[in-house]
Amino acid sequence: DLRHVGDWKEYLHVIDEKLAEAVTRLEQAIGSGALQFGPSHEDAQSD
Repeated sequence: DLRHVGDWKEYLHVIDEKLAEAVTRLEQAIGSGALQFGPSHEDAQSD
């Protein structure tokens, strides 16, 4: 239970590490072509 600023600061390094890992995996997926993007919602509406 996080009630004080000090509580969440205690876990900030864990959150930071996990976020960095997620960004690295996302970068790898985009770079390898495993993750592809289609037209955006805005592109679909303009047709």
